[in-house]
Amino acid sequence: MHALSTLEWFVTIIGAGAAVAAVFGLRRTAPRKQRNVPQTFQEAVITLGDGFAPAAIVLSRGLEAKLRFRRDDGSREPVHVSIPAMSVERTLPPFTTTTVDVSADAEGVYEITSSSGYRGVLVILAESR
Repeated sequence: MHALSTLEWFVTIIGAGAAVAAVFGLRRTAPRKQRNVPQTFQEAVITLGDGFAPAAIVLSRGLEAKLRFRRDDGSREPVHVSIPAMSVERTLPPFTTTTVDVSADAEGVYEITSSSGYRGVLVILAESR
């Protein structure tokens, strides 16, 4: 029996590594096809700084809607946000993002107000965006 040379050791290690990768599925595979998953909700991020940004949010009628209010205004006081026509009122703590679920069942333009004096609109359209 002879001693293995450096090259033989190298080939043996590479071969063993390839065998382990094949057994444990660590090889490269073709990417999976993505399924068409229907959209079940829509969301908008509204930043409070020197006002609402964006000041107008456009959503499609019929899909669940999430408005994410992010506080970047620097104030340590809570801010109250409301959408009066939808009977939505929420307190936004400082330095956080607060999610508000709204019904996008009826087309229209809805005013958004805040205790800081900010004003914006939520527009719900019949057609998909």
